[in-house]
Amino acid sequence: FQEDITPLLEALSPLILGTFLVLVRLGSMVYWLPGLASGSVPMRVRASIVLVFTVVICMGYGGIFVEMPEQPLLIGIMMSREVVIGAAMGMAIRLLLSTMEVAGSLAGISMGLSMNVFVDPASGDQSLSLGGLLGVTAALLFVTFDGHRVVLMTLFEHLGEFPVGVLKLQVASAEGIATAGSRMITQALQLAAPAVVTTLILNIALAFITRVVPTANLFGIGMGAMILCGLLAISSQSDAIVLLMGEGIQSLPQRMIELTGIEGGS
Repeated sequence: FQEDITPLLEALSPLILGTFLVLVRLGSMVYWLPGLASGSVPMRVRASIVLVFTVVICMGYGGIFVEMPEQPLLIGIMMSREVVIGAAMGMAIRLLLSTMEVAGSLAGISMGLSMNVFVDPASGDQSLSLGGLLGVTAALLFVTFDGHRVVLMTLFEHLGEFPVGVLKLQVASAEGIATAGSRMITQALQLAAPAVVTTLILNIALAFITRVVPTANLFGIGMGAMILCGLLAISSQSDAIVLLMGEGIQSLPQRMIELTGIEGGS
């Protein structure tokens, strides 16, 4: 029986290795995605998503075939390359969605909501309530603008131009990583700027009032006024939030390729 199945395994080994490398790339990407990377999503669900995407992509190409190398060490190099590429593509998506959460956290701190911290009981992560709210909003806009379809199409096209099974390990440059991070921080500051400036002016005004009338207890009134003014300032950025997510999704394929360290991608 073993002699009968050996030729079959040798014939299927390129397909098995190619499919496994695609699975590694997708699994590494899903690990860095917001929401799916948290402990609140069961491992079975994440594994099912990766398996379904792997099967769909491999069927779209009629099967991914990679010749089995003679040395097992080369398989490890191939896997390392796919882990790095998948993590870079997932990080590009994470940076886009995290922009909203960072903006909400900055605005929440300026509004005095730093005392209101949300603790995820599954993962233990702490985040400000306003940052979590804007993070959920970003995820909803991402799905509304068909961001998930953009990601799948980018994965499919990227796999065709830069197939698995290559022994060359490619890593994004430090300048590219710094550019992606600075872009996220800049956009987050631009979104949070109205709330930060509004609450700063209100704090200065309350300080002058307290200086003139030292006996006045303005803590309760000031706190409520800062939260109200901050929320109004954030709500005035609704069009900017929609525009930012729309432009971010349009440029997402290029951002995903840039962070993989592959030049000349489209």
